[in-house]
Amino acid sequence: MPPPHIQACVQLIGALLLYELQNILEKRKREHGSRNGFVEGLCMVHLITLLKELAEEDPAEYRKHLRMSPEKFDELLTMIEPSIRKQDTVMRMAIPTRTKLEITLRYLASGDSFKTLHHLYRVSANTISCFLPEVLSAIFDCLHSYIKVSN
Repeated sequence: MPPPHIQACVQLIGALLLYELQNILEKRKREHGSRNGFVEGLCMVHLITLLKELAEEDPAEYRKHLRMSPEKFDELLTMIEPSIRKQDTVMRMAIPTRTKLEITLRYLASGDSFKTLHHLYRVSANTISCFLPEVLSAIFDCLHSYIKVSN
């Protein structure tokens, strides 16, 4: 059994961690409007970190995931970002333009269902169905001079 002063310190640290976790959960709930926004936020952060690591450390795997090199992705993002960017509101934060483009490219590369993309990116299938046509139109508008369609 540890000495009483160490037990008190451990209990205090545990209480502080619990307090901070509750604050984070409440903040995430307000920001995301979701019961488990904290978990979804952690998953999104994990995926963003994974894609950044892939881009830096293993471009071949990044290319397998999005069918595009990190450099070309950033170039395309720069071209279409002004037309797909949304404003944050008091009610919720806007989905980052990078995430929208990643989801769109993953959809085009894999043919995954919106439900599968929802589980991968933690963006609702309904939201994906709303912004996907917008992103595709922006890509077409920016790259229409490069796209050749046969008659």
